[in-house]
Amino acid sequence: YSARSKTENDTVSLTFDGGWVGVGLGTGTGCGDVEVFIDGVSQGVVDTYARVPGVTSVYYGGLVTGTHTISITHLGTRNPFGAGSSIYVYVDYIDVWDGTVVADGTFEQNDGRVYISSDWSVVSDATASGGSYIYRGSNAWFPFTGDSVSFQGLAYTDTQVEFLIDGVSQGVFDFYAAALETRTYSFEGLGEGVHVLQVRPYRGRARVDALTTPGAE
Repeated sequence: YSARSKTENDTVSLTFDGGWVGVGLGTGTGCGDVEVFIDGVSQGVVDTYARVPGVTSVYYGGLVTGTHTISITHLGTRNPFGAGSSIYVYVDYIDVWDGTVVADGTFEQNDGRVYISSDWSVVSDATASGGSYIYRGSNAWFPFTGDSVSFQGLAYTDTQVEFLIDGVSQGVFDFYAAALETRTYSFEGLGEGVHVLQVRPYRGRARVDALTTPGAE
């Protein structure tokens, strides 16, 4: 679920303690522009138009540790390719970090550290780590601290997966295989501090099995 508005200048705000904050915004053909403010200072405009529905994330780090207020304002404008009689803005989540180091290790897809959209299905399979995996969903998020992370998924005949770290696409990866098999991708050089790995299907169905930090070679 998300909060939505079609009214110009409508604003969502959150006061938090920490030095890092992220915002998840729903995207689609009818979605418009928002402006993000932290402590009253503009962080720029985010265009939430997309050809297909989804979630885009933006993150703001390097804040002085302490109390801050983030606000997201509906600007009433949108991308020229936008469609529909109304301009909508969807706020999916606001994510904050207070500087606490997050535990390392391997986390199965059903662990509380893995945040998922509501449309995933659980499949039991001996091929998977822990004996099960999730597939067919829209998004999965994994927050971690440190320089690297690994994603373990299952490849099959109908899968391409996009990875994003801190809202920035790391590319689309081919998970094709003639028979179900485990496949691992790792990312490093991310820098110390907190990061968020987002996993979403690009074509076909993503299969999420486990996440590991630090990342495996």
